[in-house]
Amino acid sequence: LKTKFHGISGMGSYVKLSLEGLKIVSVKAHHFGKRSGNAFDLYRRATSMFSKDSNPDCKVELIDISQSPYCLPSSTEPTVEVTFDHGVTKVFNAGDGSVVDLIEQITEGKNPEFFKAGDDEIQDKDALDRELKEMMEKFERIVTERRENRRTRRKLQAKPAKRA
Repeated sequence: LKTKFHGISGMGSYVKLSLEGLKIVSVKAHHFGKRSGNAFDLYRRATSMFSKDSNPDCKVELIDISQSPYCLPSSTEPTVEVTFDHGVTKVFNAGDGSVVDLIEQITEGKNPEFFKAGDDEIQDKDALDRELKEMMEKFERIVTERRENRRTRRKLQAKPAKRA
């Protein structure tokens, strides 16, 4: 449920976030990131009394990616990872659009039918890990081949041609 009400004058409408239907909300943002405002605003709304009352069992966490073990630059896009009660985990980009758009995307995701339409995007984590491992191995092979080719070229250039 989202509820609109008018807050302080001049602020416009305020959209509340209901945590009903969610297990975990993990906000990952850089503390000094230029585009992290939406992520921190969503975290503030997710930890409000209204949200906590809607689902006290939902775990809401804030991860500052500027700290160890992440140590990512401030240009890294902020993300919101949401695990729904129906078992699907979805990562939303919090750097684009507004908080209202982000809340609407999360609200749409509470319906399991929403994900069946785009089932191509959803894969289990093990499959994604295997795919990443295969890509890294392929990358390593390509880098090794290029290094060997470069060494071979240098050796050929260093040897003077024999004259008959």
